[in-house]
Amino acid sequence: MKCKLTCQLKAPNPHYNANSAAKHRQRGQRYPIERLIMLPIGHEVDVADCWKMVRAGVAMPSDDECAAAAGMTEEQIAAAQEAQAKVAAGIHPDDYAAYDAGIMVGYNPDGSFKPGPNHDQSKLDAFVDSMEGNQAA
Repeated sequence: MKCKLTCQLKAPNPHYNANSAAKHRQRGQRYPIERLIMLPIGHEVDVADCWKMVRAGVAMPSDDECAAAAGMTEEQIAAAQEAQAKVAAGIHPDDYAAYDAGIMVGYNPDGSFKPGPNHDQSKLDAFVDSMEGNQAA
C-alpha cells in the first residue's frame, strides 16, 4: 500500500539507533544522527497504514489498494487536504471563514490577524461583528 505526501512531514530516521545515542550521551558526546528527518512533498510512503495519512489530508493514494482502504472520493481527499492546511497554519476554527475568504493568512504575535490578499478593514470588521453576534446567541 502506497501514498505520496502532499506536505512535508517529520518521520523517524531509519538510521537512528537509540542504544548508540544513549552511549554517546553517557560519554558527553552528541550523537551525529538526528532522531527525526523531514520527508519532502511527493515522497512515496510504503506502509500498511498509509491510508490513514490520506484520510488525515497529508497524502494522496499512489495505488488502488490505498485508495480503497482510504474510502474517499477525490473531493473528500481535497477537502481533507484543505482542512489540514488550515490546521498546519495554526488557524483557529472560528477564523476558517476569514482564512478561506483571504481576509487573513495567520496571526501576529499579539493574536491579531495577519492581513491576507483580500484584506479590507470593512470586511474584517463585518467578520468580527458576525462572530461576536454568533457568540452572544
